[in-house]
Amino acid sequence: TSLVFAGLIMLVINPKILFQDPSFQMSFAATLGLVLLSDPYEILIRRLRYVSHVPKEIVSLVCATLATQTFTLPLILKFSGIISIVGLPVNMIVLPAIPLTMLTVFLTAMFSFISNLLALPFMFVSWILLSYELLVVHLGSSFSFSALILTPLTWKKVLPLYVLIIIFTIKLRNYVYVKYKSRTPD
Repeated sequence: TSLVFAGLIMLVINPKILFQDPSFQMSFAATLGLVLLSDPYEILIRRLRYVSHVPKEIVSLVCATLATQTFTLPLILKFSGIISIVGLPVNMIVLPAIPLTMLTVFLTAMFSFISNLLALPFMFVSWILLSYELLVVHLGSSFSFSALILTPLTWKKVLPLYVLIIIFTIKLRNYVYVKYKSRTPD
């Protein structure tokens, strides 16, 4: 609900972002994927016999990555036509650093309004974290097999994909919550 409310406020301020701002579209889709699919994916994956010995944090990272990739794939295919083969492991390596990166970048911006000198330590930590993330992404993308390059999709093909993803999400959530959770999904 909060995501939809925030998205609606942003659309009221600037309706063009719905179809003209890839960063808004990708962020909204990724967050929606996290909210709707992380938990069902995790419930299903934890049911697999060989996953029982895998640490909870690793399973959560895999599920968060799969959830965001499920919801962003049509947009990625629209904007670039590139499907990353190494996206899952690269995201799993980078994802733990993202919250701290976001915090230090935010603190850098806030302290820079007061004094550049006060912002400097946060900027340095942000730089280290962002450099690490870019290095991991660069190394992942340097493999010859790291991506499939396709023809970018049009909106006429992207929108039906989202209809299928929404149907899949509803069915999966209903299945998981009825079979394993004994409660209705949010």
